[in-house]
Amino acid sequence: MRGTIIAITVILLALPAAARPARDFDGHWVGMWYGGRTNDSYKPDLTLEDDGHGRIEGEIHWTLVSAGQPNQQGREGMTGIEYVRGHVDGGELVMDGVRLDDPNHILGVDRYRLVLSDDGQVLGGITANGGGWTGTFRVERVH
Repeated sequence: MRGTIIAITVILLALPAAARPARDFDGHWVGMWYGGRTNDSYKPDLTLEDDGHGRIEGEIHWTLVSAGQPNQQGREGMTGIEYVRGHVDGGELVMDGVRLDDPNHILGVDRYRLVLSDDGQVLGGITANGGGWTGTFRVERVH
């Protein structure tokens, strides 16, 4: 097994840079989030900054698209901001919400486990969504 791991590493290092999986999380991203058990959906507009050492900070401007919970009914179209911090762990972006700017009370801080597509254009995965890891998050890079 160890020989296989070394061989794979050597092969990856031998690939031209353009063929290696991209791990650049910096930038502007937009997409959708679905709440699973809560049946809510939001449009995230995400900006991330990587400090060059694998630490990430950013903010997500959320817009409520569809309210599945009774306490969110009638708030569709309202917005709020979640500030996030995280780090890259084995190619996965692990982030946590650290505070909110949410005058409409449509948000809660969340936890994120995200992966980047090989071409670096799609970022997606799951979110804790209150503890059950039922949120689905997918955004695409804006150029």
